Amino acid sequence: MIGYYSNEKENFFLKQNIMIGSTIRIKGKLKAPSHNTIPNTFSYRKYLKSQNIFFEIEIEEIELIKQGGLLAQVRKWIINRCNRFPYASYLKQILLGIKEKTDIEEVYRQNGLSHIFVISGMHMGMIYQWFQKFCSRKVSTKKSQLIALIILTIYRLLIIPSASSKRAYSFFVFLSWNKWSKINLSTKQIFWFNLCFHLIQNPSSIFQISFQYSFLLSFAFLYFKKKSSNQIWNLFYHSLLAFLFSLPITAYYQYAINPWSILINCIMLPIITKVLFPCLILSFAIFPLQIFASKWIHIIEKLNTYFFKMPEREWILPKVHPILPILYFLILILLLKFKKRIFRFILVLILLFWHYYYKLDYHGYLFFLDVGQGDSCLIISPYQKEVILLDTGYKNKYLTDNFLVFLKSYGLQKINLLILSHGDNDHLGNAKELLKKIEIDYIWMNEGRKNAAEIELEETYPSKIITKYQPINLSFHNLSHVKRTTENENSLVFHICIYKMCTLFLGDLDRTGEEEIIRKYHLNASLLKVAHHGAKTSTSEELLRKIQFKMAIISAGRNNQYLHPHNEVLKKLAKYQITILNTQEQGTISWKITPKRYTIITNPP
Repeated sequence: MIGYYSNEKENFFLKQNIMIGSTIRIKGKLKAPSHNTIPNTFSYRKYLKSQNIFFEIEIEEIELIKQGGLLAQVRKWIINRCNRFPYASYLKQILLGIKEKTDIEEVYRQNGLSHIFVISGMHMGMIYQWFQKFCSRKVSTKKSQLIALIILTIYRLLIIPSASSKRAYSFFVFLSWNKWSKINLSTKQIFWFNLCFHLIQNPSSIFQISFQYSFLLSFAFLYFKKKSSNQIWNLFYHSLLAFLFSLPITAYYQYAINPWSILINCIMLPIITKVLFPCLILSFAIFPLQIFASKWIHIIEKLNTYFFKMPEREWILPKVHPILPILYFLILILLLKFKKRIFRFILVLILLFWHYYYKLDYHGYLFFLDVGQGDSCLIISPYQKEVILLDTGYKNKYLTDNFLVFLKSYGLQKINLLILSHGDNDHLGNAKELLKKIEIDYIWMNEGRKNAAEIELEETYPSKIITKYQPINLSFHNLSHVKRTTENENSLVFHICIYKMCTLFLGDLDRTGEEEIIRKYHLNASLLKVAHHGAKTSTSEELLRKIQFKMAIISAGRNNQYLHPHNEVLKKLAKYQITILNTQEQGTISWKITPKRYTIITNPP
C-alpha cells in the first residue's frame, strides 16, 4: 500500500474537491518513508508500516476519474455543515473521527483525555443502544437489534476508520450474531474471538497504539469491572482501572504518565459524555442550539487548561527492557485477582525502579543529535549526575518536541548546563524554545561580543548566566579565553572526558583558533567534534597531526546549501586514518561509555 504527502496541508484532497471513496489517478515520485534519526522518538516509517503502508508518493499531478458515491456525498455534507460552527473541530472528531491538530488537543492528550474524543466502543455503544431502545417500542427486540445494527453499519461506513472503531463495530456485530444464532457464547469468549478476528485480518494492527489501548482496556473492564450502588466509587474505580492498564502503553510511547489523569477523568468524563456530546449533536441538528454547546466547550477548555497547570502532572517512565512492562502487567492482574498486599508492594517497587532506572546506570552517554545543518550534543555523566547540552541547533518546533521526548526516554526532566558555543542561529536558535519547555539550571555563553539573540537570553535569564562550572563525574575544561571579533572566532572550546573517553568540541572555530589552542594546551582526545560542520576554513593539518584522534564527528544537514562537509576536510581526516561519522548519513550518533570500553549506535534516516 502507498501513502501520500504534498507540500500543502492535510486537507489536500478536500481542497481539490476529492472525497474519500473517489477514484483518482496520481503521478509523482515514489520513495520509502524515512526512519526517525533521533532515538526513541516517533517513527513515521513504523507508524505507516503498522497501517500496511510501505511507500509514500510526493504528488506532482492528480486527476479525478470518478467522484465518490452516496456515502461520500453524505460525509461531505456533514463536514460542510460542521464547518459552519465555531467548534467545527470538535464536531468533526466526535461525528466522523476526523482529527485536526490544535493546541488544545495537545492539552487534552497530556491530561489523559484524548481517548474520549476517539470513536470507540463508547460512541458505538451509545448509538446502538439509542436506536435499539427507540425501535423496541414499536417492533420486537430482534428487529430493533437488527435496525440498530444497520444504522451502526451505515455510521461505520461514514467515519474515518480507526482500530478502536473497527473493534467496537465488529464486537457489536458478533454480539448480535451470538444472540440471533443462539450459540450462547459468553461476552468474554466474544472478546477473544473478536481479537483473533482482527489479528488474522491484519496482523500488523497489533503495533497500532489505538489497537493496543482499545483491546487492553476492553480486557480490563471485561475481567475486572465492578458494580456498586455508589456511582462516584464506580467512576473512580473504572478511571483507576483504565489508568493502571494503559500505563505501560502510555509510558512506551510518551515516556511519561500523568497521575492526575485518574481524577481528571472522574471529573471530565461525565461532563463530556453526558453534557457536551448531546449538546454538540443537538446543535448539529438544530443550529440555534450552538450557543449552549459553545458555552460548554468554553467551560471544558478552561477546566482542561487548569488541570494542565497542576503541579507534578508528569511522572517520567523512561525506556526500559520489555520484560519490565510485561512483569508489571502480570503483577497487576495478580493483584486484581487475589488482592494480596505483596502484589501491591511489588507493583510499587516496579514503578519506582522504572522511574529511577537511568539514575542507577553507571554508563556515560554522548549524543551528537541530528539537527540538520546545525550543532547539538547531549552529554550525560554516569548515574545522571550531570546533564549538559552543548548547542541547540536551529529553532524548530518539531525538533524541540522530538528532543523533549528523547530526554524523557532517558528519564531526564531537566538540563544542568546549557552551553551555547556562539551566537549563530544554527547553534543557538532553539535555545529560547527549550528554556520555555524544560528546566535548565545554568547557561554558559562565550565572553566575546554578543549578538541580539545572545543579549536577549542574558536579559531574560540573568540569574542563569555563568562563566565557570565544575560538573560531577566528568573531566571538563574550557579552552577558550581569548576575545575575538567574529562569532565563529569566539566559539567556546571544551575538552570533556567521560571515564577515559575524551572529546574535543570546537564549535565553529577556524584554523587560527585551532592552532592557538594546540600551542597553549597539551591535549589527548580520541574523538574530535569537527569544527564548523566540516567547512574548509577549519580542521587544520597541525590539529590532526598534534592530537591523534581515532574518530571524528561531523554535524551537517542533508543536501545543505554550503556543501558541508568539504572534500578537503574529508581528505585530511582520511590522511590521518581518522574514522568519520556524519549525521547526514548516520543520523544521531550515540556513545554508550563504560570505564573500559564504549559502544557506538547510529540512527540513519
